[in-house]
Amino acid sequence: MQLRFVNEEGRQMAVLLGRGPVTIGRAEEADVRLADEKMSRLHCEIRYWDSDYVVKDLHSRNGTFLNHRRVEVGILRAGDLLRVGGTDFRVDPTPGKGTTTILKEVGQELESGKKGYRTVLREIVKTAEARPRVRPAVKPEAAGSVSEEPGNKSDEKGG
Repeated sequence: MQLRFVNEEGRQMAVLLGRGPVTIGRAEEADVRLADEKMSRLHCEIRYWDSDYVVKDLHSRNGTFLNHRRVEVGILRAGDLLRVGGTDFRVDPTPGKGTTTILKEVGQELESGKKGYRTVLREIVKTAEARPRVRPAVKPEAAGSVSEEPGNKSDEKGG
């Protein structure tokens, strides 16, 4: 899963959640650090636990909200809205492989002789038909790292 949000500069950002804990807050030691005056130094933590991502409020002053309800602990699901201080985070599924990665893998399969050209083309068409038409705007990074989504600024026209 990943968290998408708009940072204080108006840029679309994404945080890939992995197996390790991710803290959100104003403090330098926070994994996701934002200059949000409503956010505590270490506001909340997200951990992977028993096949779920769980958010836990770390005794913040303004609370942690999951889908508009204040929570001490809550399970994150794709589509959820997480509010930390004055910042909204959208919980999204982890994006799939990018085009470059897929093309490299296909090239390696063809070079190795494991699959023929027609077999690879059939697999590509079958996969493309089964996938939703929405493309993710961010590539997976190291777990807990914050990355900017390319070409997105909320203060630009049409955004």
